[in-house]
Amino acid sequence: MSADKKNDGVIYRCPACLGTLNDVTIFADKDGIYRCLKCGYNGDYENLMEQYARFRSKYKLMKTRLTLEEQRQM
Repeated sequence: MSADKKNDGVIYRCPACLGTLNDVTIFADKDGIYRCLKCGYNGDYENLMEQYARFRSKYKLMKTRLTLEEQRQM
């Protein structure tokens, strides 16, 4: 619950809808479960942060230039 108090003013987006063109905000209910009205996503704070980390990992190399040799090593 301390994580929820730390992030009181933060507006979260649905991690399942981030990949699509939908920009749906989600809020925690009394139990601390975040729910999306558009797609039906349900998850607690830890699950939400895990989904955000997975989404960010797709774009971590977006602003770096990779040489052909670096691409072959991937």
